[in-house]
Order: sequence, then C-alpha cells, then structure tokens
Amino acid sequence: DGIPFPVGSISYYYFVGHHQMTHSHWSRILVDMRDRLFYGNDQQWSFVMVSLPYNIGKTPEATEKNKAEVDKKIRQFLGELTDKIVAWDEIKTAS
Repeated sequence: DGIPFPVGSISYYYFVGHHQMTHSHWSRILVDMRDRLFYGNDQQWSFVMVSLPYNIGKTPEATEKNKAEVDKKIRQFLGELTDKIVAWDEIKTAS
C-alpha cells in the first residue's frame, strides 16, 4: 500500500499564562475576557504541545502496548519540561 508501517500519534497540549494554566481553549478564553474586562491585563498565553508517534501493531493488543509505552514517555517528558518552564508558585489552574 506504499506505507512501510502505519503509525498513530499521541498529542498533549496546554496553555500557560502569567498566573493561569489550563488545557481548555474555552477556559483560556474565559480567563482572557475576565482579566481584560476586570483587571485590564492580558495573560499572553504560551501554547505547549508535545506529540509522539507510535507503531500500529499487527494486533489490537500490540497497538495498545505501543500506545501505552508512548503515553508513559510523553507524560514523563511533559512533567519534566513543565517543571522547568512553569513558575508553579505563580500559577493557579483554570478548569
């Protein structure tokens, strides 16, 4: 079929503002509106996204195993990355 092996992908993302962090576009928009209307400031959000591919196995079990390994790696990496780039003492999460 022209494809040497099929792959899937896992992506995680979140937004970091000056004092807020969220994974939701809607929460980010609501925080922006609140801050602009009531406090006259802009969060100036950073968008953090990490993606990693995984091989689609010959069986559903093999695919799930590959996916689980990649999910574990990407979560570990995001934890380490986030600890380096986020000033946790200044952040309140928005749901």
